[in-house]
Amino acid sequence: MGPTGCGKTTFVNLACESYFVIGHGLQSCTAKIQLASLALSGHAVTVIDSPGFDDTERSQVDVLTDIATFLQQTYERQQKLAGVIYIHKITDNRLGWTAIENYRLFSEICGPDAMKNVLIVTNMWSDIAQKTRYEREQQLQNKFFKQAIDRGARMRRHDGSRESALNILCELLENHEEVLQVQDEMVDQLRPIPETQAGAELNRVLERMQQRHQAEIARMQQEMQEDLERVTRELQRLRKQLEQVEREREKLQEIVGRLKEDGGAPEGKERKQLKKEPWWKRVYHRIVD
Repeated sequence: MGPTGCGKTTFVNLACESYFVIGHGLQSCTAKIQLASLALSGHAVTVIDSPGFDDTERSQVDVLTDIATFLQQTYERQQKLAGVIYIHKITDNRLGWTAIENYRLFSEICGPDAMKNVLIVTNMWSDIAQKTRYEREQQLQNKFFKQAIDRGARMRRHDGSRESALNILCELLENHEEVLQVQDEMVDQLRPIPETQAGAELNRVLERMQQRHQAEIARMQQEMQEDLERVTRELQRLRKQLEQVEREREKLQEIVGRLKEDGGAPEGKERKQLKKEPWWKRVYHRIVD
């Protein structure tokens, strides 16, 4: 399990030599639960590939329903899991809401008692500088995954080789099979999915998403209102300037009209003075007067 694009399907294909379609970029290609098998250390092993809760094609409710229903059916058939792998990219330089919410849902599916059968696998080690990747590993151990580790979960590195993937699966085979929390809730306690701990966590996730979207909408509306007010003020300023220019033009046209009516020729000294002046200065004097 793990977020979309963390390398779940790549891990399964590598270990089982299967050919499940791998997504590239942000788009998910694992829309449904997929099973792949292999023989390992004398055991017939089935590896389950699940979609991420941040699947680009399906809702979180649909993904949780598929995973929980599958786990319910396996438990009803007396099939228990040897362990659960949670894959995390060591290249992720920050843990956003998507990663946090994915992990919280994963934790509620497993429950505290089954954490001892969980392997937290970090991958993509070759894609990051050595100093940085070890610092991030320490941060993950001491902060993000600390509670799970305190309950028995273990962190392992996956170097991208098939040998590494098989070693991780072999470690799970040593576990004592454990019932996951969501299996106990749905089968033994007969709870519907919304009443399980995972269902309750998903409801909280959706509520937080709703609040974030509402806050974003409110912010955008506020920005639009501020932009509208700014544009309105600018329009008012331009209208005033336009009205001023129109008044000046009308005044100028009136003066030109009067000049035409009286021949544009004042008498006496004023006339002689005006003759020496350019026409635009004469118009200016009329405006000022």
